Amino acid sequence: MNILDLFFTLSFSVLTFLILHPLSLICFKQKKWVQLYLHHQKQQATLYAALPQLLMQISSFLKSGYALPQALENIAQSPRGEALYRFLKKEQDMLPANQLSLLMTFLKSSIRLAQRNGMALSAIFKRISALARDQIHFQEKLKVLTFPSKVQAIIAILLPWF
Repeated sequence: MNILDLFFTLSFSVLTFLILHPLSLICFKQKKWVQLYLHHQKQQATLYAALPQLLMQISSFLKSGYALPQALENIAQSPRGEALYRFLKKEQDMLPANQLSLLMTFLKSSIRLAQRNGMALSAIFKRISALARDQIHFQEKLKVLTFPSKVQAIIAILLPWF
């Protein structure tokens, strides 16, 4: 092995390290971001699934004589209720416009209007709970009905290669 081959091998190794090392750091940071995003999406999905039940519990607390802050503090003792409590206490809304953020914005607005006008909050929570339950039921039906066509599309795309 001559010196020129050794030089090219070493220079190639150094260049590869210099190019791939920053890329690996970028990928590592991106992986953390993706994990954080997926964790946030999972939390939103569990909160959205538990929202009708949580709203009915708040409605029951309000009917039994609790004030809204006390009812929310009682709900916050469970993990899902804590997420709802944190979101209702925040002033800013969630950034992505998904079903949960739209429903929560509607919930916040209805709470503000009811407190300003002196309306009964328990009936509002009951109606919003029914709305959320219907939305969840409709989305599940939609997923079930669109699944066969999605599978057909995937098979049609993959068919030429088999």
